[in-house]
Amino acid sequence: NWSSDAAQLHQPFLREMTSDGRFVREFAVPAMYLYRDNATTGARNNKVFEALTVAEDGTVYIANEDALAQDGPLTTVGAGSVVRVTAMDPASGNAKAQYAYRLPPIPVDAPPGAPFGPDNGLSELLATGKNRFIAVERAFAAGIGNTIRLVETEITASTTNVLSVPSLSGASYTPMGRKLLLEMPITYQGVKLDNIESITWGRTLANGNRTLVLAADNNFTAQTQANQFIVLEVLAD
Repeated sequence: NWSSDAAQLHQPFLREMTSDGRFVREFAVPAMYLYRDNATTGARNNKVFEALTVAEDGTVYIANEDALAQDGPLTTVGAGSVVRVTAMDPASGNAKAQYAYRLPPIPVDAPPGAPFGPDNGLSELLATGKNRFIAVERAFAAGIGNTIRLVETEITASTTNVLSVPSLSGASYTPMGRKLLLEMPITYQGVKLDNIESITWGRTLANGNRTLVLAADNNFTAQTQANQFIVLEVLAD
């Protein structure tokens, strides 16, 4: 979270650790992601790194949840926003490319008097092939619930590398492709969805189809939210 107190301000980071918790190294994340003033440039409060995946070639992809301050307004019910997906080189630890991902508008508004406004964010990525991913878009409206979208997205030859673009607001670029795979409304197949922020491959079923596992965390509020695991069967085209 953002803090105006330097002693309480912790910058976003990407670190490699061993399975028993020992530090290995820190990647050099682009400075555009760092907290500056929480207003005009840099990361916004609680809107920085949320998505992380590792491709088959070892490239680590990270993405912020909602727009950096210099890249335009946050997502609203009336308009979407844009986030940055950064490819981190596993050899050097440096960023080697970056791509824009467009978030759609918030699908469900919060009721009048809600303690805070609704939001939408890129909460996770899962690499599924060369330059291809499943993205998890998690929208939330206080007092109503979560809308979860699974989106196939890819980096193509025409996708613009925006690593050197200081601001995406008003800039000309081609974002990553976006194809909706599944929209899971607030209550999906009898289950009220919670804060889905994780996706991974599960086991292969006896019929040969793969499974996807989605997971939610309860934000340390066990009285009002639940840790949740949802397993989906992936049907072949």
